[in-house]
Amino acid sequence: MDRFEEIKQMLSEGDRRTIDDRARRMSEVINYVYDGVYSPTNEYLEELDKLYINGHYMATIIFACSIVEYLLRRELMWEADESTTLSI
Repeated sequence: MDRFEEIKQMLSEGDRRTIDDRARRMSEVINYVYDGVYSPTNEYLEELDKLYINGHYMATIIFACSIVEYLLRRELMWEADESTTLSI
């Protein structure tokens, strides 16, 4: 068996072991609807769901924090005068 087939076999075995966990996590978020959420935030939230479903918990937390920061910065910029700038 060549290396490619070995890798496919390993991935297949891993998928079989994790499918119940991923299905459970998907059932938790499957009914979330992001109607009224505008792009790109809508796409960010959908990507966040995928990270969670696939068990990438640290990435889920980091990405969720990034979304909150993005929304906060956007809101602050809308509220600020044109002459006001954000500095870090």
